[in-house]
Amino acid sequence: MAVAAAATAELAVMKHGRVVNAAVFSPSGRKILTTCQDNRLRFWSNLLACDGPPDLEIVHSHDFNRYLSPFRAEWFPSDPSESTIVCGRYISEDFGGVALHPIDIIDAKSGRLLQQLTDLNLNTISPINLPHPRLDIIISGSSR
Repeated sequence: MAVAAAATAELAVMKHGRVVNAAVFSPSGRKILTTCQDNRLRFWSNLLACDGPPDLEIVHSHDFNRYLSPFRAEWFPSDPSESTIVCGRYISEDFGGVALHPIDIIDAKSGRLLQQLTDLNLNTISPINLPHPRLDIIISGSSR
């Protein structure tokens, strides 16, 4: 019995410096966002042209996986321009004498930090953050 050659399933090679914690499609499926343990978020704006360097690479403090779920950046599904993402941050900052680990809202087109979300009741690291598909609500998973 002859066995037919398997079709190639690889569409692209998206090089990263270390382990990739997550790769997610944008809500439309046209863009790709990756979260890598080299402290970088990478964006490819065209699914059909992602076999090369990313369109944007952002240095972001999320390389800490000891005792934590891996950090995972997510798209904001309610943003029709698909240019807003959310990602927890490992490095803490001093907010009025309290060390907090912000959840960052980032512009995926420029890499600019749009907003830092903090709450005195959430003083742990939040590696998992998932925006609601329509409302301005984010569910966060913390390390405690």
